[in-house]
Amino acid sequence: MLRRSVAVLVLFLLIVAVQSASGQTGSGNKGWGKDIGMPIDAGMTVSGDQMYVITDGIDWSSGTWSISELHKVDIASGAVNWSSVINGSLYEIARPVVAGQTVVVASSTGWLHGYDAADGDLEWSYDLGSVDMTSSPIYKNGKLFVASYDTVYCLDITSSPTETWSMEIGDIYRSSLLFKNDILYIGLMNGTLVSLDADLGTVIWWTELGGEIVSDPVWFESGGTGGTDVVILTTRIKVSGNFTGSKLHWVKPTGTVDNEIDIALTDQSPYIRAGKVYIGSSTGKLLCYDSSGTKKWEYDAGGPIAAGLTSINDTIYGGTNEDNGTIFAVRDTGDSALELWTHTPIPGSRIFATPAVADGFLVVGSDNGHLFAIDEEPASNPSVTSSGIVRNYNRPLEGARVIIEVFVTNSGSGNAMNVTVTFSVDGKQHSLAVIDVGAGDMASAMFTWTAEKGAHTLSAVVTIDGTEIDTGDNEAQVNVDVQKAAPTEEDETTVYVFIGILLIIWIVLLVGATVLRKTVFSGGEEPEVIEAEPSPDVDELEDDELEEPEGPDAEPEVEPEPEEAPEPEAEPEPEEPPEPEPEEAPPEKAAPKGPAPKPKKKGKKASTKEKPAEKEDSIDDFDKKMAELEKDLLGGD
Repeated sequence: MLRRSVAVLVLFLLIVAVQSASGQTGSGNKGWGKDIGMPIDAGMTVSGDQMYVITDGIDWSSGTWSISELHKVDIASGAVNWSSVINGSLYEIARPVVAGQTVVVASSTGWLHGYDAADGDLEWSYDLGSVDMTSSPIYKNGKLFVASYDTVYCLDITSSPTETWSMEIGDIYRSSLLFKNDILYIGLMNGTLVSLDADLGTVIWWTELGGEIVSDPVWFESGGTGGTDVVILTTRIKVSGNFTGSKLHWVKPTGTVDNEIDIALTDQSPYIRAGKVYIGSSTGKLLCYDSSGTKKWEYDAGGPIAAGLTSINDTIYGGTNEDNGTIFAVRDTGDSALELWTHTPIPGSRIFATPAVADGFLVVGSDNGHLFAIDEEPASNPSVTSSGIVRNYNRPLEGARVIIEVFVTNSGSGNAMNVTVTFSVDGKQHSLAVIDVGAGDMASAMFTWTAEKGAHTLSAVVTIDGTEIDTGDNEAQVNVDVQKAAPTEEDETTVYVFIGILLIIWIVLLVGATVLRKTVFSGGEEPEVIEAEPSPDVDELEDDELEEPEGPDAEPEVEPEPEEAPEPEAEPEPEEPPEPEPEEAPPEKAAPKGPAPKPKKKGKKASTKEKPAEKEDSIDDFDKKMAELEKDLLGGD
């Protein structure tokens, strides 16, 4: 049997370079990504060219627990300079604060810890006797202000922590202290905004706003409907045990409520820039209001906004709380929002921590323990060029699995990019892949196609961050001529086996039909072959039509010599013998006594089974013999 083998491997390489636009200026720093282990839910604190990051001790995706850590990270490179364990801490959402040469952490266990900023060594710890310390401390005028579960403290940490004053005010959760003009502002879970004298720790006033306050109060210069400075914060409104929405509050420094507006549910703190208020909601909307509370525009981020906002010039940055959280950059054009770009870090995760801006980067921490540094202003008008198409394959045959691999290199000096590679066959989209390519890195996308007979054009088009690159070099293609596949040895074997099976089935049916025919026509028994005796008129004459010769002169019965009867293929019509004339029988012959012998009959149908071959008499010989026998019987001449 002719052996055939088909081996088809098609490798279609499109090498695409993603370059920054000519003339773009910058520090030349490249974006980076860093996995520091555990989730990052607390905001990051920037100090010069360094950044301090706290990780949680809870991995929400796997349910595993470990001790929280404080990390010092170089902003330019992403290198971790040192890491220190936060004693006994498991869950941290409060930002660290830099106090001179000491980094202070307010732990969820109720302890304050001071670490040496140079090497991360633990310098001191101070027990506030409280738990669930989720409010971020602040450092002003050589004093550390921190809120525990229900009390605000002022500490002198020049050498070792010394308490200056403390004031118990009520349930505090997540709301951090605002320091302005020697006054402290903080919100309570019962919806009360409290102001304290920063030097004495005494309460100046409190205002009941209703709902729950979990956001940080922020300062609005020359804002409010009356043109005075105000404090702005959000509350969560609860009805019958369920949160139904939120409110934005403008509160004057005297405690008077200046304005209130209803917004979608959020627990985020407002962000103030250039006389406007920005707030993200759980519905995925970024909202912009002017100083009077009039909404200017809204932007749909595509997912709940749990992280705080930050900005550079007129660009607002934020992140979404989704399994694959997205970072967005939106430019405020006055009465509308212009989306500049969105970026989904890989590996994707939820974004809770407020992004930080430092050294030309937007630094984002995610819930999977990754840090990402992205150019604060991505390269504009990036170009895509093809360095050539390399083909390395035999001529593909119909039905072969064709493999297409596209390599994409980001040779820009800026941020990581979302690159979409769309694979098409004859101009019709077949499939696409989205890959994340960091600055200076290369990634690939692989596609498969089942070859169809005929001439085809395979092509791939690259887009960056959802924007079509219109340079004429963003597409590469190759033409292939797919031939009809020849049958293989396996194919032929399959055909022969199929034919053999059909032949066996035909033989079985034939034998079965023969057996069935025998059974039907023989009643299930072998037919008995009956030999007829050669007496005349065996089947032709009825008993009452034969006359017996009477009288004393009747000749004795002559037994004729039996002859084998011919096989009755078709029984001839019986001929009536002529009536014998009354004449005396010749004296020399006696008439036979008794009736003529009849053939032996059985109650079974004569078989049509063919007898053994014998010499058969012709019809004429049979007639002659019958005539002679009749003559003998009747005494005729």
